[in-house]
Amino acid sequence: MGKIKESSKITVCYFGTYIPEYPRNRVIIKGLLSQGINVVECHFPLWHGIEPRIGKIRGLRRKLLLALKILWAQCNLLVKHQNVPEYDLMIVGYTGHFDIFLAKILSSLRRKPLIFDFFWSMYCTFVEDRKVFKRGSLMAKFIKSIDRFSYKVSNLLLLDTQTHIKYISKTLKLNEKKFKRIWVGADESIFYPIKQKETGDFVVLFFGTFIPLQGVETIIKSAKKLEKERITFKIIGKGQLSSYIHNLSKTLKLENCEFIEWIPLQNLAKEISQSDICLGIFGSSMKAASVIPNKVFDAIACNKPCISEDSPAIREIFTDRKDILLVPPEDETSLSKAILTLKNNNTLREGITQNAYSLFLTCFSTKPIGYQIKKLVEETIQFF
Repeated sequence: MGKIKESSKITVCYFGTYIPEYPRNRVIIKGLLSQGINVVECHFPLWHGIEPRIGKIRGLRRKLLLALKILWAQCNLLVKHQNVPEYDLMIVGYTGHFDIFLAKILSSLRRKPLIFDFFWSMYCTFVEDRKVFKRGSLMAKFIKSIDRFSYKVSNLLLLDTQTHIKYISKTLKLNEKKFKRIWVGADESIFYPIKQKETGDFVVLFFGTFIPLQGVETIIKSAKKLEKERITFKIIGKGQLSSYIHNLSKTLKLENCEFIEWIPLQNLAKEISQSDICLGIFGSSMKAASVIPNKVFDAIACNKPCISEDSPAIREIFTDRKDILLVPPEDETSLSKAILTLKNNNTLREGITQNAYSLFLTCFSTKPIGYQIKKLVEETIQFF
């Protein structure tokens, strides 16, 4: 059993090929720093952009190229780790599934505990949810083995909701006691209330990567139902279902939708501030029911009301009609009615907005999240 240290004397090595600009990593690192914990980063880039495109790696040549890139990254991490000063615990950041083997070796050599920000299961994401790989295929078995190995070698694993913990534990047949919940949250230095929008059309904003769990089709169909209202839908993003969504929009002859392929993260808060309502997710998969997406936290951090699908995950912390408005998944009629309800009921809209922002400050900003992680870090060191 390790000695208990003051948080100001604890040093964490944040390790891997993680994406520095991804909100999850940024919030965790800032959260740790806010609690007086020293963070030393041992990082080498593997992925470009906000989200790793593992699901787009098709064909033997691309898979071999990815394998070589991973090997090169691990070699560089090995060299960099030699210059990392003494630390008390290692955290493998998102996405770190390909880093966990080396992380285990290096942390073990220094006799330090290992926390893995699991955050998602590659198997549940690419096989069960996005259906990129078929069940029983070699690729499905391979990524499932990586998930299970990550669990086996880590002292503790982080996920975003209790519902997600139960879903992944059941799917991968793992003991859920080794997982701990850390909310996704948002970085308040980027997402914060700014000058309100100018008067004009009522703007409903969605931003995302067009993956199945986001239910963008439901949003498009809802826009069609509201085409006679003075409402503009602004859809920002691109991804797996982009072609399908744009074709659907053309088929429905939508005139109240504005599509923007992508914008820098730093500009997203401005887009949120110019909207009246932000939308969460509306997919019907188990993964959709198990998570609370970044976009919900980003919206409420900017003091904007949000509509999202009703799910066990979101009800772990949110309350319908108090700090969010919930609708059934894949139900464009209910979504349309919810949008009109918030548009026409200023009292409800303002109440949800204020309550959600208070909830963000209390639970989802970097300091409260940092406090949660600090406690887990201290306990893991103590009982290692």
